[in-house]
Amino acid sequence: MTGRLIWKSEKKQLKEFEHIRRTRDREKYGQDGFIISAEGTFQYFGIKYLIKVLRYYRFSDGFMPMSIRRSSFHAVVEYPKESKKYVDMALKRDKYSEFLWHDTLHFYNDLQSIDEQIDECHRLAKKDIDSIFWLRILYCLRIKK
Repeated sequence: MTGRLIWKSEKKQLKEFEHIRRTRDREKYGQDGFIISAEGTFQYFGIKYLIKVLRYYRFSDGFMPMSIRRSSFHAVVEYPKESKKYVDMALKRDKYSEFLWHDTLHFYNDLQSIDEQIDECHRLAKKDIDSIFWLRILYCLRIKK
């Protein structure tokens, strides 16, 4: 796996939060939300995926954990444009697919540190990518019969 996560400074995150607090239409978009605190593009077996770390805020309280979560952060896996063909391949196979599309907003992630959540996102992305390579091998074996 190659790539790295690039974090915004705390100062930059606070500045972004304050900008949103001043300019957001609260009736339309509500009193809370997320900002991107870190993001990076990674590559595994030649297939790219994104990991983003999102930070939850409430206008009244600033950055804060959601419910019983350990921190105000959670991580997500997404796919960049150049990996869309693999997502389409997975969709053909499964009819419904979350290929390279995961998050750590589940009850079992509540007590994980953000580093543990990031590690889980890498594991999920690699599992998705590995599933495609197994499909290719199976496909090639069927052709040779």
